[in-house]
Amino acid sequence: MENKMDNGAVTESFNAFPLLLEENSIPVFLRTMQRLKTNPNFQNLTIDSPGLIIDDDFWSESESEQSDFLKRDYRPYKVKNGILSIPVDGILLANMGYAIAGFATGYTYIDKAIDRGIDDAEVNGIALIINSPGGHVFGNFELSNKIYNLRDRKPIRAYVKYNALSAAYSIASAALSITGEKSAQVGSIGVVMTHVSLAEALRTEGIEFTSIFKGKHKIDGNPYNRLPDAVKERYQQQIDDIYEEFTGIVARNLNIDQKDVANTEAMIYSNQRSIKLGLLDKEGVVSDEVAMFAEAMTGNQSMKKNSDVKSPKIPEGNSDQEQVVAADRQASQEQIVAADRQASQEQVVADNEQAFYHQGQAAATERQNAILDSVEAKNNPAMAIKILKTSMNADEAIRFMQEMASEVKTTEASWKQDCDPGRNHFAEAMNSSDNPDVGAAESKSDESTGKRDINALLNSYNAICNNPPLESKR
Repeated sequence: MENKMDNGAVTESFNAFPLLLEENSIPVFLRTMQRLKTNPNFQNLTIDSPGLIIDDDFWSESESEQSDFLKRDYRPYKVKNGILSIPVDGILLANMGYAIAGFATGYTYIDKAIDRGIDDAEVNGIALIINSPGGHVFGNFELSNKIYNLRDRKPIRAYVKYNALSAAYSIASAALSITGEKSAQVGSIGVVMTHVSLAEALRTEGIEFTSIFKGKHKIDGNPYNRLPDAVKERYQQQIDDIYEEFTGIVARNLNIDQKDVANTEAMIYSNQRSIKLGLLDKEGVVSDEVAMFAEAMTGNQSMKKNSDVKSPKIPEGNSDQEQVVAADRQASQEQIVAADRQASQEQVVADNEQAFYHQGQAAATERQNAILDSVEAKNNPAMAIKILKTSMNADEAIRFMQEMASEVKTTEASWKQDCDPGRNHFAEAMNSSDNPDVGAAESKSDESTGKRDINALLNSYNAICNNPPLESKR
């Protein structure tokens, strides 16, 4: 019972709580939160103790032995060859100012490290080294916006070791470029919320939970009751709003259409597929790529110094010249990234056009089969083939053939009635006249002539109706 209640308490860390997290990583998230809450070394790192992460002496050592230990081991600030490498590792947590390698990283730590790197004269560029399945929503979009806005002051590039999913991809997308190793995966651009009901488990243990509250929404989503449909709908709307903001931020960061981001439907993509979709700029080994990043930045610094020395018109260290060099470097980087992304986007467009073509072909085949396989088409194949050349869809075509068949049947019935051999049309005509009893003249010759004329007329009509001729009576 004790373990179950402990696990129940841990679920409160994410119960009915929106996450930018790859769904299969939820158990990892739970284990991480449990460890942070129970391990004595990490208890002060959790979001329950925000005071430790907003001190003015964020990077300096304090009088606290534990604080020294935490800052030394869990607030890394490593600059090599002018490049500051910032880990974006493990579960990403709001309001936590530490980075525990392979385990968890706080948004506050990343935020503060970027601030320090931007202001540090020894730092020429910032590398975000990413391996994370995602994490909290809160604090993520703010951090992504900050990276996006600062990447023009100093180059910020993202390097994906294994995974950059959900919240981690939001951060990666804000960099000037994203490089991934061959086995890297990116994506999962979506939002998840999970509700855990402990009602049955508690009932099995003979425990009944009663809430005393005021305000009908006060206990919405609590883990001790089943989730009502109305509350679920409200949570779904919240998730929809966060998703809209998430896809919009990624689209802006990558300079692509938001619909293209939404069309990924939170899929996870491999390295090569990610490049084709424009979610990843290129493939490369992280250590090698960071070294080339450092070399490029060092080369730009050397060129700046050489140009300052050679030019007698501009004294060494002139701030205007530094700004010119920095602007040129930034423009070159932006051109390279823009060209790479443009190529990726063009490939996406080509892939989409191909997909639309195949969809159109499939739809045309489906329409054709639906029309030709109908009963109406089998009864009148010539008409069906002519209809295939029109723009009518299958339902309209079948309905049209049904209407035509109905009209044909009505016409045939009318003709059959008119051509009925037992029907005396002449008598009907005479009866409908004003003088139905009018007779022929008394003269025998006139009488014979009249009968012959009448018989000839009736025989002509019978011939049209395929009826046998009347026998001549003399």
